[in-house]
Amino acid sequence: MTELWDLLDADCRPTGEQVIRPGSADDGVHRFFQVGDFHQVVVGALFRGDQMLIQRRVDDKEVWPGLWDLTAGGSVVTGESSRLAMRRELNEEVGVDIDFGAYRPAMTVAHDRGFTDYFLADAPQSLSLADLRLQASEVQDARWASLDEIIELHAAGRFINYRPGFLEFIFALAGGNNVYGEVRHTERL
Repeated sequence: MTELWDLLDADCRPTGEQVIRPGSADDGVHRFFQVGDFHQVVVGALFRGDQMLIQRRVDDKEVWPGLWDLTAGGSVVTGESSRLAMRRELNEEVGVDIDFGAYRPAMTVAHDRGFTDYFLADAPQSLSLADLRLQASEVQDARWASLDEIIELHAAGRFINYRPGFLEFIFALAGGNNVYGEVRHTERL
């Protein structure tokens, strides 16, 4: 199957060109994503109080196999907004459906392959671990974890390579305030 990504410029604007995701089938029309190209990624973190829902990647993932990670994430495909992609990824990976249509990313981070929008949200009150539907090809386990537990997993080499300060920042944002300390980041627009 061919998965297409919208190519972005250095200011995160679509160039109008679509590229093929590495590992996808060649459609004979589009070129493959390559070094120097930029695309959009989304990552979401669901919180319940002072705990985040984390997931453990399957052991045969190409990148960070078997490591714990934030709740869900992946690439934005051609024609999607980051909000729609976040809803799709969260639903695909852990079986939770949250409409992100009225949310903005808590932050956008530029990196060598593009831009990542980070969405932070409160988990539905009724959500239990038994309710999760883990995507067998992506996720092998999920659990609630505090920042201290995630930092311990990170120190033991069992969490993907986010910097500890970045993980602390995500928890600080989820604690009810944006970086200015004024407005809850998950408020609806």
